[in-house]
Amino acid sequence: MQVKISTPAPDIIEFQIVKTDEPKSGATSVIGEHRCRFQLPKNAIFDDIHPDLLGLSALLMTFPYIENELELNFPVSKFLADQVSRHTPFSIGPVDEDIERRIPSPESVPGLAFSAGADSTAALALMPDSTVIVFLDRDELGAKKKKSMYRKDAALRACKMLRERGRTVFEIKSSLEYLRNPIGFPTDLAVGVPVILLADHVDIDSVAFGTVMESAYRVGHKKFQDYQERIHFIRWQSLFQVCGLSLSMVVAGVSEVGTQIIISKYKNRDVCRSCIRGTATTSCRNCWKCFRKELLEMAVEGKFNDKAIEKLFKVPEAHVHLKKDPIHHENILAWISSRYEGKNKLLLMMKKKTRGDVLKLDWLQKWYPPSLNLLPMKYRTGVRESISDYLETMVESEMKLMRDWDMEPYLSTELHGKNRDAMINALMGR
Repeated sequence: MQVKISTPAPDIIEFQIVKTDEPKSGATSVIGEHRCRFQLPKNAIFDDIHPDLLGLSALLMTFPYIENELELNFPVSKFLADQVSRHTPFSIGPVDEDIERRIPSPESVPGLAFSAGADSTAALALMPDSTVIVFLDRDELGAKKKKSMYRKDAALRACKMLRERGRTVFEIKSSLEYLRNPIGFPTDLAVGVPVILLADHVDIDSVAFGTVMESAYRVGHKKFQDYQERIHFIRWQSLFQVCGLSLSMVVAGVSEVGTQIIISKYKNRDVCRSCIRGTATTSCRNCWKCFRKELLEMAVEGKFNDKAIEKLFKVPEAHVHLKKDPIHHENILAWISSRYEGKNKLLLMMKKKTRGDVLKLDWLQKWYPPSLNLLPMKYRTGVRESISDYLETMVESEMKLMRDWDMEPYLSTELHGKNRDAMINALMGR
């Protein structure tokens, strides 16, 4: 694959795929638009961006589609090329052995890929005030516009509010999501590309994401996996670090229950909005995220509203997810239902299906301390202290419950089949 990087305007960086590889067998996505643009601040200078940062950005945007080599129209350092060869099945080039490794200054600061959702807002709450907040502002920037239910009103409002409160905030317009077909981001960490492109402009040493326990450790999915040992973390941490950055998974040891607790206590909680289909001030209340997050907020506050619950269970998108095995982030629905003592038939069925009536789940309200290893050493003490202001820390017996998470034995039982079928029939009005 060949990618050409250019600046068609002083404040625009364009990544253009000029040669593609054959689509991989079984691929869930293919290349959509062959060019992607980012609009940087007018005082950001393209020539000041270290070539390895551009190379890392290109990798994040094309990783699923590369067969043997990512060929750029400029050289990267041997340091990056060596790590790419070590941690991926392909190479990157050309290489200039005279390019020195990027090293941030002692005064460097962390960056956060911010969405204004609960998880990235919780990450913000735990990070130092020097954190550079970067929102990827989805925009066509020359790409062919496609129909989408996504609305950025709430996120832009959050950025404005944080800027007015003295925080450093950048809104970087980008057509990144159009690079992929179906529309979306080629890799989960590609949302961090705007932070990477700003790293030399504002001296950033790490990129934080709102990656929570459910995504990092697969709790709530079929079986626990230690994120520190997963190829995803090993690969990308190595590639980020060789570029003078570190992955910073600030809330990886916190479940969605924990991030909701943090939000409920955070001084800037009014900037948070998980729904990406609503207006600047109201959620759509008609999507899977609204279903899960609004039920979670009720459970955390201990204020279930049966009338609101009834409306949420009429959301068609929620029906699609509730019929799955396992349900996406099933542990969160189990925790929510374990707190419910009302009479809503469907929520009580959800409690049975997710085992909210039998599982011990108090550990989801607490922080998993080994996750501190997923942060740069520079910020570990500060984040640990910040977490203690919001959450308790798991003890060894609770960490064991987390590590023992394994849904596979239950999913094959007759009891699970009975509970699943009962819920599906109820959702279908049978």
